[in-house]
Amino acid sequence: MTPEEELLERLSRQGVHFVREPTAAPYFAVLARTYPACGSKIDWRQVDRSKLSSADITDWERYLPAALSFLQEVTEQGELSGDLEVVVIGDSSMEGALVMRLDAVFACLESLLEMPQHTYVLPRDGRWCAVFTMEGDLCFGYAPS
Repeated sequence: MTPEEELLERLSRQGVHFVREPTAAPYFAVLARTYPACGSKIDWRQVDRSKLSSADITDWERYLPAALSFLQEVTEQGELSGDLEVVVIGDSSMEGALVMRLDAVFACLESLLEMPQHTYVLPRDGRWCAVFTMEGDLCFGYAPS
């Protein structure tokens, strides 16, 4: 079983409602068109209202609460409601895209972050983006105007 198949099975067991789209390519294209890049990463220094943090990824007992707190903080500051539809994509272990409500992301964030990849959460139009990297970077910002 692939890591993505394991994730899908785990999310189903957790009762998380999601729809899997077969490819994340359209959403990576949105990110590439919308956000400034530095190499293969988003250049957060040039992103509107960006917020950056980091946490020790080697200490899962601290990393997960830090990631949850970061996501809570940026969604509250951005007045993003839990019923907002978002897309979750990854740059390595997931081929597809998971479409779910933002509140579902909170419910399954641990499972999502266990994937060995950078994990992106964004609305379909990419007007904002949150990224959780394998190095422990926690990033959020709005698409430049």
